[in-house]
Amino acid sequence: MVSSISHKKPQISFLSPAERAWFRLSAGCAMLKICEQKGVGDRYTLDQFYTLSSLFVDPVPQVREKILSKLHKGLSRSLAARCLPLDFMGLFALSGMETEKRVRARAKNYMMFDINKRKDYVKNIMLSGSGE
Repeated sequence: MVSSISHKKPQISFLSPAERAWFRLSAGCAMLKICEQKGVGDRYTLDQFYTLSSLFVDPVPQVREKILSKLHKGLSRSLAARCLPLDFMGLFALSGMETEKRVRARAKNYMMFDINKRKDYVKNIMLSGSGE
């Protein structure tokens, strides 16, 4: 859905640019939500991952900001339960090309928070001596 909306297929040419941006964001959020299920995020193909990554360089700033917050939400969930795989943390690298300082700063804060949370999780697992 994301790729068909972003490539302006004839069947959706009647939509306004704002509606297409909203649909791209909704499709991207759905992709992230599906990947939170155990084992699904690890089976994502390269094309699907690339399509999702296109939202982090979307021309609409609100889409970039919202998908960034959804990524953070998915990565910062309880690690034992439903959480995005570690591979998705690489999407923060695309925020380095962000032109808006506010969004770039938010991406940096999200990334640092998620990295520290993963470090604490690994440290707790190592100290407790148990694995999941």
